[in-house]
Amino acid sequence: MARAYPIGRSLLIGGILQTVTILAFSWQAVVGRDLAMLTFAITIESFTSAIGTVIFVAYLSALCKSPLHTATQYALLTALAALGRTVFALGAGYVVLATGWAWYFVICAATAIPSFVLLGYLHRRGHFATLAEKPGA
Repeated sequence: MARAYPIGRSLLIGGILQTVTILAFSWQAVVGRDLAMLTFAITIESFTSAIGTVIFVAYLSALCKSPLHTATQYALLTALAALGRTVFALGAGYVVLATGWAWYFVICAATAIPSFVLLGYLHRRGHFATLAEKPGA
């Protein structure tokens, strides 16, 4: 998929797949103890996470314009991307306690909305077209 579509479209498709996958865990919480549903949720999450990771790495690599600084830029951008699972996840337990697991995962899926707004904004500004013009891209 990362090679079949432009990077902007691939990011959108990967984001939608990952967002919908979060709702599988919400459904798991509604269903309760069901090994088949848990297996489905974990399998689909692993699959869409792999897709999203490949696309995001391709995007970060395209952002690193200078071959002399690619490793440093990539390290800084991936460290910034890790904030979601390290810093912002600190209050997750409180949200689960207040809303329950099913609504927690719905809230998690809803937090993807700003990223889709940002993708639309970057697309309208021509950001992804400039990445495609890069030699060797």
